[in-house]
Amino acid sequence: MVEEIQVSLEIGENADNTKPVQVKYKDNNTYLENIVQISSGYNHTVALGKDGSIYTWGANEKGQLGNATNDNSNIAIKIDGINDVVKVRAYKNITIAITKGGDIYAWGEGYSSLPMRLISSHKMVDFQGGIFLSEEGLIYNISNLETKIEPYSQVAKISGGADHYLALTVHGYVYSWGANNSYGELVRTVASVTSAIAKDTYEIVAGNDTTFVKNAQGEVLRAGCNANGRIGMR
Repeated sequence: MVEEIQVSLEIGENADNTKPVQVKYKDNNTYLENIVQISSGYNHTVALGKDGSIYTWGANEKGQLGNATNDNSNIAIKIDGINDVVKVRAYKNITIAITKGGDIYAWGEGYSSLPMRLISSHKMVDFQGGIFLSEEGLIYNISNLETKIEPYSQVAKISGGADHYLALTVHGYVYSWGANNSYGELVRTVASVTSAIAKDTYEIVAGNDTTFVKNAQGEVLRAGCNANGRIGMR
């Protein structure tokens, strides 16, 4: 049985809250609706509306809200000037938007406080934790959108954790690379050697020193740090 939660605190305040609350929209003092994607960075959040509108709120000291200021906002701000957006991501103090045509816009730390288009000859379809996935199934780093990251190809999905990455190929193999931090989140002992770790995989999630993989049988495989029970092991 699902219990209905009564919301008594409206977003627009800076007080802590232990219950879910709706997010207010700045321009007309109403609540955000018809949201299809949401992502959080260090201290800010970005959401994508069904109509392609982008909304941001939270900390803004690096310009990550994209409204040409460095003022924080505890209610959602609509970002103008980008059309046909199909994916939005918050990464650390950066916000990324990808359009239907594969154009990439970024704002925040290292960029401007307004959305700026990143130049690339490749059509990007996803962005996760500092890496992009192209339409051709190749992976690129946010700092270099022209040179693919070897040896990854025919990639269908990517996931970025705090310090490591996962890539799922069209053949059902998962590759991992990055920091291993003694927790085994790369599911191997040598972090500098890339190897396949699972076949017939449908989902991948890289977290904070954790890795989750769902296989074709619906089983969830997990590895990494279990502090506070984060990977569900006793």
